[in-house]
Amino acid sequence: ITITIIMALNVPVYQLKPVCCSGERFFLAANDMKFEIESGGGYPGKCGSYYASGNLHLSNQRLVFTTFPEKQFFKSFSIPLTDIFDEKLQVPILSGKSSIKSYVKQSTTALAGVGTLKLSFPHTQEAEHFFQVLHACLQDIRNGNPVNVDALIPKKNDQELQPIPTSVAYFDPQDPSKLWCE
Repeated sequence: ITITIIMALNVPVYQLKPVCCSGERFFLAANDMKFEIESGGGYPGKCGSYYASGNLHLSNQRLVFTTFPEKQFFKSFSIPLTDIFDEKLQVPILSGKSSIKSYVKQSTTALAGVGTLKLSFPHTQEAEHFFQVLHACLQDIRNGNPVNVDALIPKKNDQELQPIPTSVAYFDPQDPSKLWCE
């Protein structure tokens, strides 16, 4: 079975962490940040814009944003790394929050066209680190290589840090609407 990662609103999360897909490994997270994705040009009936505060998770296949506190109609948003392009780090000269800005292809109905993604971080160092890792992942993908997660996990005192703990979900073969998490 081949599983295709697609852009999606309200992907499965368990205890505010995204549920892994087959072959996926989450290895970097940022907390207390702002997520903005806009598409549709602001025209009525062509919306596809989402704004929230929460946590960002990076895997070898996608970015997943989880809202915190959880919102009724916007709990999470998943963006395949293959859909992200023209990423830039924006660092203010004086004060303010640093951000990563990029464009996102419209791969599903979650957006009304090409979207503008903005990820705002509370600290410049965190934004710079997240950007370096994200950019390295995107370069691997653009070069046709799998993302080398082991090379991207930071090391401290010559010991590898533990990857971010994640949950694995299984679909019930008798009833595909049931999702079992462990």
